[in-house]
Amino acid sequence: MTTYILSGGNDSQMTDAQVAKLRAAILSGLNNEPRVLSVSFALLREDWEWKFRDRRTPAFQRLFDKNYDARLAYPDTFREDVKWANVIYIHGGDDTLLAHYLDKYEDLKELLAGKIVIGASAGADYLSQIFWTCDWRTVMNGRGLVKAAVITHFDSEYGKDDPRGPVDWAAAKHELAAETDLPIYLIREGDIEVFEKGE
Repeated sequence: MTTYILSGGNDSQMTDAQVAKLRAAILSGLNNEPRVLSVSFALLREDWEWKFRDRRTPAFQRLFDKNYDARLAYPDTFREDVKWANVIYIHGGDDTLLAHYLDKYEDLKELLAGKIVIGASAGADYLSQIFWTCDWRTVMNGRGLVKAAVITHFDSEYGKDDPRGPVDWAAAKHELAAETDLPIYLIREGDIEVFEKGE
């Protein structure tokens, strides 16, 4: 069974309680030690390695202590990387950049079958059916692996230094509700929503 976990983003700033909840959600679906595939396709290419070293690795250590293995995903070995892993962690960044890489895999749902799949921020957006994106400040369609509508970073200070001004979260929710009848998940930073089989 595939388990999808959608995170509101800013995972490096999770509280101890939020980390414990995420850990429990991951480990409840595993029979052995976590093998984590860190997917940074939503970031600029030059940021993949240093963020894996300086941010992802400490976050994984906090999440799993020493009882895990992790590797960085690359487009040219993605299929093999996914087969190796039992936890797929799709990190945040730019929604359109992430889609550029992952849309190439028409069989992505089958490829991820039986895994614990975590999507944070843009990763959560991508996995959802439909979402309101903080970056582009509009409603966009996700891949639909999770039959839900989402807004990540909800009610945070995301974009407070943006020249467009701070995000109007009430307006964002209204815009998304006007485009879908699906349940809307307003996921705050560090919080998660768990979906079994994408439902």
